[in-house]
Amino acid sequence: FNDINIGMNICEDIWYPGGPPREQALYGNAEIIINISASPFAMEKVQDREQMLRVRARDNEVIVA
Repeated sequence: FNDINIGMNICEDIWYPGGPPREQALYGNAEIIINISASPFAMEKVQDREQMLRVRARDNEVIVA
């Protein structure tokens, strides 16, 4: 996308340290990682998932959307 490297992964790919997001950041030079997910929505899990995405973004030095 223009001069921005974008990585894309699906659902649980982003749940754990390492794995696809880490590889996309390290080897693909991704600056933004887009995670598509169709997990069932549950209000009680919103804060946990937001925190997990913040951690993944920080760990991999990327923007997670």
